[in-house]
Amino acid sequence: MTRDELALALLDQGHVKFGEFRLKMHEQHQEAPLSPIYVNLRDIQANLLTEIGHQLWGLSQERGLRFTRVTGIPKAAEPIAYAFVEAGKMGDDHVLFLEKIKDGGSRRITNKVTGVFDAGEIVLLIDDVITGAHTKIEATKALRANRLQVTDCLVIVDREQGGADGLTPEVINLHSLFGLGALLDLYIREGKTSTEQRDAVLSYRQRVEEFLSQAS
Repeated sequence: MTRDELALALLDQGHVKFGEFRLKMHEQHQEAPLSPIYVNLRDIQANLLTEIGHQLWGLSQERGLRFTRVTGIPKAAEPIAYAFVEAGKMGDDHVLFLEKIKDGGSRRITNKVTGVFDAGEIVLLIDDVITGAHTKIEATKALRANRLQVTDCLVIVDREQGGADGLTPEVINLHSLFGLGALLDLYIREGKTSTEQRDAVLSYRQRVEEFLSQAS
């Protein structure tokens, strides 16, 4: 399966949807503009999950990423982390687990890390989607609190809403299979969406920033 075929499969199987959706941001800002696109990579069929693992592994090799352990941001990315290590024939014991708990009206990652590791090992962060960088930074702080190193984050879809910039202060490089703009361009070429829908999606970040500036 090519990368474009994977992108089309994600749409055809309902993992990418167009409409009006609430995101994690809406837990704190309920009145914020609704997202015109939703990327939900939970409950992926086994064959597609295997393909995602191979594609992510290939990307990690293309970029020359250095790591000895892997962790999926809980909980959505944990199956993706397993698919990744299976694609690279690393063994399941290379996957570390982070703990996420409810704290008031939101969720947060604690400093608890489960799995086999030695201090100083390099852990590759894996997630399905990046919008902002909040959960990735939480995960990074938890891993570093356990004397582990984090230098790279691998995701399937970058929504291109500032996530890469948010990781910069933590000296973490972002690598994605798909940027949202390129994903939308592909869907337009294949007749899956319209230019108007693409423009609504790409202007969403600006609309959110305007809302937040007025709310502060």
